[in-house]
Amino acid sequence: MISKRLTTICNFIIGDHVLDIGTDHGLIPIFLLQNNLVNRVTATELNDGPLEIAKKSFKKNHLDEQINLIKADGFKTLNPDEFSTIIIAGMGGTLISQIINNDLYSGRYVLHPTNNFRKLRETLKTLKFTIIHEQLVVENKINNLIIVAEKTIKIQHLNEYNLVVGPKLKFDLSQEVTNLYKTSKDYYLDLYNKSSNKDYKKKSNYFEKVLKWRNKKS
Repeated sequence: MISKRLTTICNFIIGDHVLDIGTDHGLIPIFLLQNNLVNRVTATELNDGPLEIAKKSFKKNHLDEQINLIKADGFKTLNPDEFSTIIIAGMGGTLISQIINNDLYSGRYVLHPTNNFRKLRETLKTLKFTIIHEQLVVENKINNLIIVAEKTIKIQHLNEYNLVVGPKLKFDLSQEVTNLYKTSKDYYLDLYNKSSNKDYKKKSNYFEKVLKWRNKKS
């Protein structure tokens, strides 16, 4: 049974040929093909354990001929522009940034960073990608942020405030996002009180600002 998080990721897929970087046990490729959402999937995995599990899962589901499984570090051995959508899920924002930082990709990214959201947004900005959607999926009391980004003609100019709170997430007035912002505000305020680092105070103030704006909208 695929999780709500992975289902949400799959909902943002476009095109017929998808690349799933760090496929782990291969749940996303299996779901995409079994539900006829794409025609082909290329999946990469660096670690031998998950790679072998994914290989067995693809064969068990009679999908091994439709999925090109490669042992690789990101897409260093691939041409990224062969793919309509590139998925990178379940890695830290810094690691995802390192994977995408030097590529010439011009399609759609569907990204699920587990932390360092600001760092990933900044990398996308540097690469001239526009964040077109951000969605928070709360599953088993864990906050999962899904970021969808594309190359667009008009460059998205993100200031520090939007890099921290999210240019699209801030417009989601759900209680789940409000709770995330409250937790983030308190987290950075606590760090500031312990260290007197003004950067922490600034981040806490950004979350307080967005919470006040949301309160006026609700």
